[in-house]
Amino acid sequence: MPCEKWSSILCWYCCAVRIYSSAACALNAAGDADFCRAWEQSEEARKACDRFRAALLEHEHRHGCQDGSGTRAVTAGSRTCAESPFASHG
Repeated sequence: MPCEKWSSILCWYCCAVRIYSSAACALNAAGDADFCRAWEQSEEARKACDRFRAALLEHEHRHGCQDGSGTRAVTAGSRTCAESPFASHG
């Protein structure tokens, strides 16, 4: 069973993925003048996703937060996260 910290990191990862998805979709809507800014936002969101995914894997490795079958239990659901998912977590 995943611990509280793992669930919290998962929540941040899910938030970051949603933000990344929105930022990537905005690339199509951005005009020439706004494309560079939209690209920067998309890249920032992608990097946040990478950081949170790495934090999840590192926490699992160090703490053993996996269910008995070796598959990760996904429990974040519709949680609301209080901080920006772009902050560094680990």
